[in-house]
Amino acid sequence: RYFETIRLLIDAFRKSLDALPVLMYTMALMVVLSSTALYLLESRTNIPSIQYSIWLCAVTMTTVGYGDVVPKSLGGYIVASILTIASVLFLAMPVGIIGREFTICWQGRDELLSVTRAQKAFLKWGYAVEDVRSLLEYVDDDGDGLLDFSEFLGLFTEMRIGLRADTMTTLFKMCDSDQTGHIDYTEFLQHVFPMETIEETRRRVSKKYRESGRKVSVALKRMNTAQDLHTISESQIVPIPSS
Repeated sequence: RYFETIRLLIDAFRKSLDALPVLMYTMALMVVLSSTALYLLESRTNIPSIQYSIWLCAVTMTTVGYGDVVPKSLGGYIVASILTIASVLFLAMPVGIIGREFTICWQGRDELLSVTRAQKAFLKWGYAVEDVRSLLEYVDDDGDGLLDFSEFLGLFTEMRIGLRADTMTTLFKMCDSDQTGHIDYTEFLQHVFPMETIEETRRRVSKKYRESGRKVSVALKRMNTAQDLHTISESQIVPIPSS
């Protein structure tokens, strides 16, 4: 609420979630293999249990290095050195992915924050996607699904939901990607109400699918009835005996 730019960081993490599970699995595999090697190479007086070995590998991979547990054998030094170099190269990947997504979000911060403010304003005043769609269709005099900036600005000013003029201008420019001076309000609703629009589209497609299935079922029944009638008519034909 008070630090709405934190939304940028949250959005960057959300967009990076698809790549992070594979990286976390690889990191866990590296810890398991290196900790097993250290446990086998080190004496029990230095590393008494596998838990100590896992702790050593974890702090080594994250470049923390508390120094409470360290390798003392030659093999342990070699394993720890390989793990240190590999972990530095490996951890650069998730940091790079999250950093790239944050850069993209920061470049589009005006659009993202404007959409967030619009969502909060609509939610605060109780406007659902159907309500906004009805209002947008009402001000669309010619019914072509397009609104110019004056219609767009006038509508949301009359709604009195607390959106500032700069926020509405940013929303309009975001939807007017082709710079024609008109926006498709269906695309606007997809930006402001993404989940609701997807659910509404899913319900509409499901309804059409059920209607199509019903029509196909009726057509198949009629076709089967016609075939049955044709079969009955053929069976009723009496052959003419030959003289």
